[in-house]
Amino acid sequence: MLIISLSYLSCIGLPFAAYFHLYGIEHDDIDYMMETFPIVKRKDEKLYGEYRTKRVILEMYDEMRRAMETGEVYRTRLVPGPMDRAVAHAPRATTNNQLF
Repeated sequence: MLIISLSYLSCIGLPFAAYFHLYGIEHDDIDYMMETFPIVKRKDEKLYGEYRTKRVILEMYDEMRRAMETGEVYRTRLVPGPMDRAVAHAPRATTNNQLF
């Protein structure tokens, strides 16, 4: 269950952190915005003893910021990473009615 939980949180946190950068939202603003989700906060605190969703999103945001500032490649926390062929769906059977 822990692995599924961590994978889910990483999948949620990564896009949010990336979008915050894309739209130029700063760390302190994200901190404030995350406090506007009281149900998520309450459930996290009950399950984990902390507002884990907020912490992980802010950590990923900061990791992305460091990568952009230093020019280093950002290393995702997702395992397997995005577009890993090991977990890809099998190709669809071809038909004469393909859209592409």
